[in-house]
Amino acid sequence: MLLKFVNKKLSTKKYIFFNKKLIFALLIFSTSLFAEETKDAKKLPALKANEFTINYDNVSIIEYIQFVSKVCSVNFIYTATDLNFTISITSKEPITKQSVMSSLMQVLRANGLYLVEDGSSIIITKSEDIIETAPIVEKGTKNIKNPIITRIFSINNVSPEAVFTIIKAMVSKTALIELLTPTRQLILTDVVSNVEKITTLIENLDSAKSPLAIETYSVTANASSTLITLAKEIMSPMIAGNPYLLIPQDSTRKIFIVSTPTLANKTLSVFKSLDVKPEAEIKTLENQQIFIYKPINRTQKDLKNALEDISSNLKKDGMPHAGLIEAIDNMKWISETNSFVFSATDATIAKVQKVLQSLDTPVSKEPSFFLYNLRYVSGDKIEDDLDELASKFKDQDVKDQNLLDVLQTAKWIKETNSILLTGDSVAIEEVKNIISQYDSVKQSKIDFFIY
Repeated sequence: MLLKFVNKKLSTKKYIFFNKKLIFALLIFSTSLFAEETKDAKKLPALKANEFTINYDNVSIIEYIQFVSKVCSVNFIYTATDLNFTISITSKEPITKQSVMSSLMQVLRANGLYLVEDGSSIIITKSEDIIETAPIVEKGTKNIKNPIITRIFSINNVSPEAVFTIIKAMVSKTALIELLTPTRQLILTDVVSNVEKITTLIENLDSAKSPLAIETYSVTANASSTLITLAKEIMSPMIAGNPYLLIPQDSTRKIFIVSTPTLANKTLSVFKSLDVKPEAEIKTLENQQIFIYKPINRTQKDLKNALEDISSNLKKDGMPHAGLIEAIDNMKWISETNSFVFSATDATIAKVQKVLQSLDTPVSKEPSFFLYNLRYVSGDKIEDDLDELASKFKDQDVKDQNLLDVLQTAKWIKETNSILLTGDSVAIEEVKNIISQYDSVKQSKIDFFIY
């Protein structure tokens, strides 16, 4: 009679994988069968309702299944020959019915057995052809009786793909997990205890609080572009693939930092360390040199104005040339000898000499000066391209001689990465516009538009 009932039950569910020659056992246990407490599964007086301590040492898995069947009121259908192994389970702390069932599920899975719910019964089988449809149980549901459940998670704040990758690596191979990208939903089927733990993890990952922080740094002494370049190089080993954005707002002299809280705070510290005024050179009698320069082609006023413009631009851009700035600011004009006097170290004097050589060039008439400070490209490249552009203008019979003169006399000042433009003021403005187009995109080659 029992075999007939089981065969009818399984045929209804179309479980064709069972061999008719197998012997099935339907265990329907009442509490009276295990009314007598044993030393292997004692219910301690101090335990709460529905809590147990377990102490099974090398017992048959079938005996443990009988215990689980009793305490969880669940029927099991299995083939005895599939359950020919023993287990040892010890719980030092009280565990719930749910944990008792989960422990059995994990042991069976570890031994290559699959579980399928069939109403109030659970089928234990070695067949991989069965696809179980566990009930959908929402978070917060109490007194869950099903040992295997399905839960649907809606991912709102983080990447569903990232959550899926993390969870998939954590659950067992027998758990079912799917990602619905269009609806940002993740579906998980597993034993109850695992699903509850994954629920807590997903809630933490998908917290409404963004994992990124936005910090603001106010620039004081240097150019934001200089600070950003240096900070990226310093922080590069610590970024490790995390989002990391440094966004300057030159109009307010602020830099916005978008990254993880830890990286954002470290970047603030780096900015504070970098954003200081360049230290003046240490002056001693041994390292100070005197350099006297007498203008050759320019007037004292022209050279003085040009040098002061260079110093002003260096301060504004926060370039690290404290020695050169100090040498220019402290220069003296000796009217008796019509000469400039500079006092600085040998290295700084060499820079001053190169700057003066670039400034004090011959012109046919009263010139205008403009020092164009480059941000993204090297001045030697622009100097060559301006000269090439002048040649193209000549080939195309351009009649604007003032423009040609400014292009041909443009000089690159290596120490400040600047282009010195000399000549007609109108022509200088045209060349400034040309250079600004070339210097607008970092390290990108843009051909000059010839008009």
